[in-house]
Amino acid sequence: MGERVSDPANQGTVVGPTKQIESSNQSKADSNYCRKKMNGLSTNRKCHWRAEQTYQKTWRKKHLAQPVEGRTIRNSVLVGDDQSVLLSVSAMNDGEGAYETELVVRIPEHTHFQSSQGVSRLVCVQRKENQTVVVTCDLGNPMKQKQKVQTGLLFSVSHLEEVESHITFSLRVRSKNSVNSSSNQVIVKVQVKAEATLEIRGGSVPPEVLLPDLDWQPGVNPQRLEEVGPLVEHVYEIKNQGPSSVNARLTVDFPSTWQHHFLLYVISTPSEESLSCHTLNTSEVVPLELLGNFTTVSQSIQQEETNSFRQTVHVNCSSRETRCVRFECDVMDLGRGFNAVIKVSARLSMDTLMQTPYLNYDIVSSASCDVTSATSKVQPLLLSSGHTQTQFSVVWRPPHGEKPVPIGYIILSVISGLLLLCLLCFIFWK
Repeated sequence: MGERVSDPANQGTVVGPTKQIESSNQSKADSNYCRKKMNGLSTNRKCHWRAEQTYQKTWRKKHLAQPVEGRTIRNSVLVGDDQSVLLSVSAMNDGEGAYETELVVRIPEHTHFQSSQGVSRLVCVQRKENQTVVVTCDLGNPMKQKQKVQTGLLFSVSHLEEVESHITFSLRVRSKNSVNSSSNQVIVKVQVKAEATLEIRGGSVPPEVLLPDLDWQPGVNPQRLEEVGPLVEHVYEIKNQGPSSVNARLTVDFPSTWQHHFLLYVISTPSEESLSCHTLNTSEVVPLELLGNFTTVSQSIQQEETNSFRQTVHVNCSSRETRCVRFECDVMDLGRGFNAVIKVSARLSMDTLMQTPYLNYDIVSSASCDVTSATSKVQPLLLSSGHTQTQFSVVWRPPHGEKPVPIGYIILSVISGLLLLCLLCFIFWK
């Protein structure tokens, strides 16, 4: 008397309520009771409800969802760096066979699938579904009961400048079964960070100035820059080692006066296409027509310096006796591997130096760089910075090109002479 119900999802035949009840002693009793009522052409609602309930329980047992788990091997990626993200995926079928089962991964923008790794290497394809980029991987047809698949999915990620805080991967398993055909959805988030390392270095052109300078002709009131003295340039370079692009600020302190007499005349403000520079203390930049008023060394200073003949004076911006010109330059959008160069040009005040021909100078400028921000939406937790110094020397040569003999050479000559004398005495004694 029982019916046969067709299951389109399983493409087979499921036995109807009458034969399904025969699976246990209780269901046999219910079946006999129902047959008696049916043979007597009578209906019983209690018998029909009990059979329908048993049928529904048997149907649900055959279609259980497939649980899926996912996590990343690394928990963050860096802006500006082409990196890889490895998703560790585990999927298991807790029910009966699931037909045309596949893993579906919805990926972020600018992310590309590379390969499946591990023991279970799956066949995966990246494609678009409803304007969304997904990666689908075949898990089996059917995916058998209690079957577990573990694999690693490798993705390349780039162009993270517009990401707010993290990128998201969405994973689930789906099949062609009509009931519970999709698993739980797993969301995997990967944090996006910004980092950059700045390097700074400097140099002087030339590194040393020898005096007296035979090419320079003294003048009372210089009218041209060449009449002030030889050209000295301090060049500073900052380089972004990356990986993220940043905005940076470069600060340069350049000496101009020492003990109120002029040493260097700054003739240009550093500039470049990628730089925006300005001078903080413009009062230290003296116009050319007023330069003569600052080059006269007082008699007291001359007398003090004469008492210490051939002394070397260290001139740097950390000393209270030195006044400096400060430049600040903003560097915008400095990408990985790119650099920015600033050049401070000055003329050495020969008029001042000629009044103290007994003093050598070590003149030091300093520069520091700081990251002010990143060009991406994600900002670095630590802002990189750096500091360096550049030195050039002013050295007076002895008259007529004479140079003082180092004391080491004198000692070596005395010892060599004594050894030669001993050798000659030994030869003549023989």
